[in-house]
Amino acid sequence: MYDLLFIETAEALRVFLRGVFLSLSEDWWNVYVLNSLSVDQQRQARERRAKDLNGLDLQALLSIFDRNWFEITKKKHLPSEARNYLKEIQSIRNRWAHPSSKGHPQADILRHLDTLERLLNFIDADPGLIAKVSNRKEEERRKEEERRKEEERRKEEECRKEEERRKEEERRKEEERRKEEERRKEEERRKEEERKKEEERKKDEQLKKRKKPDKTTREWISSIIICLYFIITMGLPIFSAIAIGFYIFGIINLHPILEFMFLVLYMLVALVLHFIWFDWYPNSAINKWIVDNLLSQF
Repeated sequence: MYDLLFIETAEALRVFLRGVFLSLSEDWWNVYVLNSLSVDQQRQARERRAKDLNGLDLQALLSIFDRNWFEITKKKHLPSEARNYLKEIQSIRNRWAHPSSKGHPQADILRHLDTLERLLNFIDADPGLIAKVSNRKEEERRKEEERRKEEERRKEEECRKEEERRKEEERRKEEERRKEEERRKEEERRKEEERKKEEERKKDEQLKKRKKPDKTTREWISSIIICLYFIITMGLPIFSAIAIGFYIFGIINLHPILEFMFLVLYMLVALVLHFIWFDWYPNSAINKWIVDNLLSQF
């Protein structure tokens, strides 16, 4: 692009301007060239001893073209849009003469070539040069198309990866939700089982507990049972001694079987009273005293 712009386009401008100026004046160098140059450009031309357009660069040629626009237009009948392309070529020249560190975007290069081709057509440049610019423009257009397609493929690939990442994230969240739901259900089942066990335990406790009378009635019944229990229990040895004495001295002569049955019945009554007391009122202080002090000897 650099050679195409600064060398070949500059030569096409020299040919075009020389032909126009020669047809306008014999003193065209002083009238149309030197008078159109800036002070610095005039100084550089004198230092080079330039007497022809060959001694001028692209910037000076574009400046001469622009400042002599009306004279050139009268001769060549150029449309006004051609001057727009001329102004744009001046800007393009400045950008290529002082490029940025990032270079030139592909789309800008394509635009530069299109503007250059249009200007060369207006000045009737060499068809070979116009074809060269056109081919380069097609090549840049093809590169731009490939770049665009590559960019679309890259974006499509990024979209696909983003979609996969999003779906994977959704699957992960769904899996976490499922696990959390299972954990919650398991926790509910565990609590339900604990609740049922607690209810069963309470029911068992309620079944084990019997209805207890009020405190006054219980104390009276307890006192009667204690008295009966001690009378029967403590009276057993005394009664047995009296019965044996009566049997020895012949006062009472009971049959041994009847005597045995009487003793068994006596022991059963004492045992029933014992279990009624200790099962009905097991936690009383007097009951504990009886168990620890009186009944420990039996």
